[in-house]
Amino acid sequence: MSHTLVFAFLLILVSTFITPSHQKCKTVSQGNHYPGLIPFHGFKISKNISKTIRLNSDSASYLFPPTDNKGWLCQSSWNKLWGAARCSSFHHVNSDRFVWRRALQCIERDGSLVIGEKPNCEQKGMIEIAAYAYDRSRKPFQHPELLKTFKTMVQVDVDYRYELEFKRTETIYRLFAADGSLLETVTIGDRVGCAMYSWGLLLDFYFGGQCPAPQDVSMCYK
Repeated sequence: MSHTLVFAFLLILVSTFITPSHQKCKTVSQGNHYPGLIPFHGFKISKNISKTIRLNSDSASYLFPPTDNKGWLCQSSWNKLWGAARCSSFHHVNSDRFVWRRALQCIERDGSLVIGEKPNCEQKGMIEIAAYAYDRSRKPFQHPELLKTFKTMVQVDVDYRYELEFKRTETIYRLFAADGSLLETVTIGDRVGCAMYSWGLLLDFYFGGQCPAPQDVSMCYK
């Protein structure tokens, strides 16, 4: 059986689990990366996908300890929010995701160490988001054109709709307010493209790259 047929069969098998119709919440517990044991969320073939997500207040309060020599690296790393792989490949080969982190303006640092929180920070309770893509195994943290930060920050405990539009040579990331108004659009493009550019695994909530969550962090979605 060809790779394409296997992929199509698996897609049909899990299709009923792809789009939840009611709100669910997930928590990455302290010391972990994933909110559950099996990080599998289904497949998609649609060229347009979207999800309404609310990052909870603990997503803007996590703090690495001053004793952690990698504290600033961990604190400034982008955590994964939601997205999908492309070209029926694994996400570290081709994918597009929204990523997030606590507003760095509110963090005090001393070189590689996190030493605390800035008092009376204007960005308290705010989350930075970015467009984050792998392209033919090229990593976003090594290629600036694959990692683009939104000018808009999102507030905790507020619903936003995140949308991805997949095209052969680019992906368009859109952020909407809960009332449907478009807040910002970011595009990552200049790709070679592939025949099944809209096919891929759905990707979900994940804390870190290198570092597990220093405290519990959570989100809700529908």
